[in-house]
Amino acid sequence: MRQGKVGYKKPYSLAGVYYEKTLPVGALNSPNGFGLHEMSGNIFEWCWDWYYNYSSEIQTNPKGGTGEYSRIVRGGGWCSVSRFSRVSNRFYYKPNDTPYHVGFRLAMKA
Repeated sequence: MRQGKVGYKKPYSLAGVYYEKTLPVGALNSPNGFGLHEMSGNIFEWCWDWYYNYSSEIQTNPKGGTGEYSRIVRGGGWCSVSRFSRVSNRFYYKPNDTPYHVGFRLAMKA
């Protein structure tokens, strides 16, 4: 990991480095098994799914409703509480919102 500002300045943070901004791809860690960097903790990422409450039954890759009010974001951003920086956590924003800590990922097959 590259060095940034040492220690956190936010009281809810538990451990790690708080950079106070979005970093370029590859700045925080090595790629995972799929060749993807920073799947958690750099920025929240827009997902295709519309927000809805999941049912209690076991599901694999649920897609969400259609034409709902808000889109899902995942992954946690640099301004998140560390426990929210996981791809299993999801939040939502209206599609026309422009929060500074949300982005998107382009993936290309080589």
